[in-house]
Amino acid sequence: MLFIFVEGPDDSRFFNRVIQPELKNRYSQISIIEYATLPKKKIAGFLKTVKKLKADLFFVADINAAPCVTKRKEVLLKKYTRYLNPDKIIVVIHEIESWYIAGLSDKMMRELTNKTFKNTSTLTKAEFDKRMPNKFTSRINYMMEILNHFSIDIASKGSRNKSFKYFRKKAGF
Repeated sequence: MLFIFVEGPDDSRFFNRVIQPELKNRYSQISIIEYATLPKKKIAGFLKTVKKLKADLFFVADINAAPCVTKRKEVLLKKYTRYLNPDKIIVVIHEIESWYIAGLSDKMMRELTNKTFKNTSTLTKAEFDKRMPNKFTSRINYMMEILNHFSIDIASKGSRNKSFKYFRKKAGF
């Protein structure tokens, strides 16, 4: 069993569509849990259960205002120290939207963002939203269209997005 803790619906959408299919042959069950709106006590309870089940887990978090990955991990470990292994924390730099764009070919990137990013790591949610073409009636539709063209290999290439590349290596796909 694998449990993937993600912050919210945008992360969940990405993990369901891109990551879960890559890992489904290795796990009998994959559960994606959105934790950002849950009370700390409930998250700790989930983590405790995962530990008791001896299941695998990834705890995914944006870097937010932390100056580096290590500091962000320290904050999370302080909250959930009894149940969380630092090796299972994946820090997204900067936000999940940077992973969405990382997997687009240059052609699709120009079509869907009107720009080509050599490195998407600094892309923020605000920049992502600003890049959404008018033809999309909702942000969710825009994200789904991006995922329709997403390539794991492109997202992992060179320095396109180092945190995605790191996650792919950690997850083993």
